[in-house]
Amino acid sequence: MKTRFFYTLLFLGTLFAQAQVSKNDIEGLWLNDDASTVINIYEEDGMYYGRIHEILKFPEADAKDFSAAQLEKGKKKMQGRLILTDLSYKNGEWVNGRILNPKDGSTRAKCTLSLGDDQQLLNIKVKRGLLSATKNWTRYEKSMVTNEN
Repeated sequence: MKTRFFYTLLFLGTLFAQAQVSKNDIEGLWLNDDASTVINIYEEDGMYYGRIHEILKFPEADAKDFSAAQLEKGKKKMQGRLILTDLSYKNGEWVNGRILNPKDGSTRAKCTLSLGDDQQLLNIKVKRGLLSATKNWTRYEKSMVTNEN
């Protein structure tokens, strides 16, 4: 009986330890959902922010209308741009943040971020009024993509 109780506690403890998320687990480089941009998420004064670290490629629709020099200039202009702001950690999620709308480049929508079980997937729930969407970013490793543009 004691052995069964011990193994049950051990199993539950292991399960609980795996489910724990530290507030700093979100920090680092993330590849956005279309594998075009690397975003650096960092903590500053207790809040979390995300800046464009690197533009890997532009969407085909944009790339075909510009020269290579113009695309390179656009990449440099976007690098360092703040796209995630004011996220705070609460109960395993990063909440009350704002994310830049990539379509118009200025409007910020409300967002909540959470990590997948293996901490390699970042789930981003974006809400604007009654509309909502979920995006998934992947923890970035240089070997994941090739630079095409």
